[in-house]
Amino acid sequence: MNCLNCCSDRNEFLASDNVCGNFSFACGEPNFPVWDTNEVIPVGTVSILYTSGCANALIVNVTDSIGNTDAFEVPLRNTRSRTFANLVSVSLTCPESGSNNCEGRFCLNLHYLAQMG
Repeated sequence: MNCLNCCSDRNEFLASDNVCGNFSFACGEPNFPVWDTNEVIPVGTVSILYTSGCANALIVNVTDSIGNTDAFEVPLRNTRSRTFANLVSVSLTCPESGSNNCEGRFCLNLHYLAQMG
C-alpha cells in the first residue's frame, strides 16, 4: 500500500517544498533566523553555503518539534547538508566579531503531511 492510499483515508497528502534564499548578517550576531514554522512539522534536508564572513566557520542551529537543538559547523567557502526529522526552525550564528557580514545561501528540502481541501 502506498502513502497516497493510506493518507487519503485521513484526508492528507504528502507535500514537498524547496525553500531557498540568501543570508547576510553581522559578524558576532547569534541565532540569526533563516526559517521557522508553526504550521507543519516536516522531515527535511538543510543545506548551508557559507561564502564570506569574519568567522572560519558558521554555526547552524536546527531545532525540532520538542525543543531539542542540533548544531553543526560550515567552514568558510564550503557547503554542508544534514537531514532532520521534525524540524521547526533553522538559525545561524557567526561566532566572531568584525566589521564584515557573514553571507551565503540556504536551501531546505522539506516533506510533510498536508490537509486536502
